[in-house]
Amino acid sequence: MTDKDPVIHKSLMGIVGYAASGKDSIADIVTEEFGFTHISLSDVLRHEMSEQGIEATRENQRVYANKMRDNIAPEYFVDIAIRKVAGMNSRGLVLTGIYSPVEGEYIQKSLGGFLLGVMVNNPDAPTERYYRLKNRSDGSRDNLSYEEFLASHENESTGSYSGTNIPKLLEMAKYTIINSGDLPELRIKVINFMNSILLSSLSVGENDDTA
Repeated sequence: MTDKDPVIHKSLMGIVGYAASGKDSIADIVTEEFGFTHISLSDVLRHEMSEQGIEATRENQRVYANKMRDNIAPEYFVDIAIRKVAGMNSRGLVLTGIYSPVEGEYIQKSLGGFLLGVMVNNPDAPTERYYRLKNRSDGSRDNLSYEEFLASHENESTGSYSGTNIPKLLEMAKYTIINSGDLPELRIKVINFMNSILLSSLSVGENDDTA
């Protein structure tokens, strides 16, 4: 824990998955349709890096995030995000940019939230996600060759429990959505999923593949 406990939001969900799998799209749908507030831990991270004059490349982000989690607290970025919405009048909080299993554990076990995993298909296909990444082009950090993208995928897959480890987070997720279609199809899946969760008072059950 950090030196000051965060305000635990009444409805907390974290969306986890590989780059360009649809995490932010799902968060946007949850925000638009259900009144949640969306905060990206990656945005929190990049803001800190910018203040220190560090270029926010994918590799720099991974190294900096692991350093802060190791040297300050594993839940460092999650706590910052939660405090940002303290006192806000929203139905819930949805977090993206979660890369460390220890962050996922903190969300589910300490804060009483849940993780939603999102995949392009099963198993997750890097080629399809690469084309999505290039189409969205989120600045210079997404200006990657396919070889660089595969190297980034590998780096995000082999970290320790406190480092960057997307496969472990997907394994930890209580629910999974397969994002295999277009945006309207994804919206229907997310709305159906959220309605089922809200109707059960955000209860955490066994892993549920909503594809």
